[in-house]
Amino acid sequence: MNNFQLYDKNKKGTIIISHYRSGGTQLLNTLTSVLYGNDIKISNFKEINFDVLSGKPFVKQTEEMMKHTNYATILLNNSLVISHFYNQGYFDELNKNYNLVILERKDKLTSLLSLPLWEELIHRGLFHKDWKTPLEQTQDMIEFHTHLLNHPIPSQNIHLGWENDIFKKSGVEGAPNQYYYLNYLVKAYQDEINMLKILKNEYNLHTIYYEDYEENSKTLSIYFKNDEINQESLENILVQNKKKIPYIHRNFIDYFDKYTQQVLKDWKFDD
Repeated sequence: MNNFQLYDKNKKGTIIISHYRSGGTQLLNTLTSVLYGNDIKISNFKEINFDVLSGKPFVKQTEEMMKHTNYATILLNNSLVISHFYNQGYFDELNKNYNLVILERKDKLTSLLSLPLWEELIHRGLFHKDWKTPLEQTQDMIEFHTHLLNHPIPSQNIHLGWENDIFKKSGVEGAPNQYYYLNYLVKAYQDEINMLKILKNEYNLHTIYYEDYEENSKTLSIYFKNDEINQESLENILVQNKKKIPYIHRNFIDYFDKYTQQVLKDWKFDD
C-alpha cells in the first residue's frame, strides 16, 4: 500500500479514521487546503458526530449527514460513531465508495495526556497568544512548565474528548470513584485503539502516523502525487498548515499527579 494517496478522484471522498488528539484536525485541514488550492470542489464535513440527545435514530442521522455531491473530506474520530458504523456493517459501504485511511499516534501516552495539557494551556491564555518575540514565547512556556510541575494536573481532568463521564469524578485522593474513573477511562481509550486496529486489518487500510510528519509537514507530500495536484505549490501549503504547540518538555506524564502516574504505569502506557 505504498502508493496510497489522500485524494482519489475515483471515490466520493476521503475519510480520516482516528481518535481525538491524534492530529486529525491538522491532517484534515492540510487535505482540504491542498484540494482547495488545486481548484477541486469539495464538501468539508470536518468531524462527524451524532446528536445523541435528539433521540433520532443513528441510522437516520447517518443517511442525512452523508448526502453530498462534491468530493467529501471527513474526519471520523468519535468512538461512538465509529462503533455504530461498525456494528451496522456500514464500513463495507464506506470502504467501497470512499478513500479510507487510519491516522494514529505511535506514542499512546502522549496522545492520552495531550488533551488535558492543552486545556491547561488554554486556561492560562497561552494557546491563542500572539507572541511578539521567540524569547517571550520561551519565557511563557518555561513558566507554564514550572507551574505544572508545582501544581500537577489531577486525574479527574483526564478525558477522551467525548461524553465519557460515566463515573462521578472526585478530587479526593484514593476515593473509590477515583479508581473507577481513571481505570475505566483508560480501558475505553484502549478500546478506541483496538477498534482502529480492527478496521485496519479487516479492510486492509493504510495507516499514517502523526509522528511521521509532526516535525516536518513536507513529508506528507508523498500522499499528494496525483496528477491533479500542483507539486510546485504543494510544499508551501503543507508548511502553512503545520501547527505545533511549543512545549519545552515532552514527557507529559511529569505534569500529572502521582495517582495518574501510578495507574498509567500499571496499564503500561509509559512504555
